[in-house]
Amino acid sequence: MNEVVSALLPWLPMLLKGFALNLWIGALAMLLACMAGVCLGALQRAKSRGLRLGAKLVTQLLRNSPWLVVMFFVMHLLPYEWHVAGVVISLPAWLKAVLALSLPAAGMPRKSCAAPCSRSREPNGKPPPRSATARWASCAM
Repeated sequence: MNEVVSALLPWLPMLLKGFALNLWIGALAMLLACMAGVCLGALQRAKSRGLRLGAKLVTQLLRNSPWLVVMFFVMHLLPYEWHVAGVVISLPAWLKAVLALSLPAAGMPRKSCAAPCSRSREPNGKPPPRSATARWASCAM
């Protein structure tokens, strides 16, 4: 047991940095996914038919695509750097990971994070519930 601990001890700072980076990537991906989900939900309630259909198409595409396929495409199809007018813009791997993790999740919260439900009455004829959580739940049904 002491041999294992003594072998891992020199690597502990690097392991802790990797763990912190993992938490940071996860938090950024959740934030980006929620913001994108809210935007998709708002676009699905837009007056323009084209915006509504486009948002619904993107939502369904994101919801029904396997996570590993989306992650593979993002990691391998996005370039690591762009050359724009002689300026090199680099896209680090951690940012590509944030995008890859947030895209499939962006289609999920759109019903619960979107604008409040437009129904004035519940199906049973009663007014909608007052609490925000219950209102979101009634909109998702």
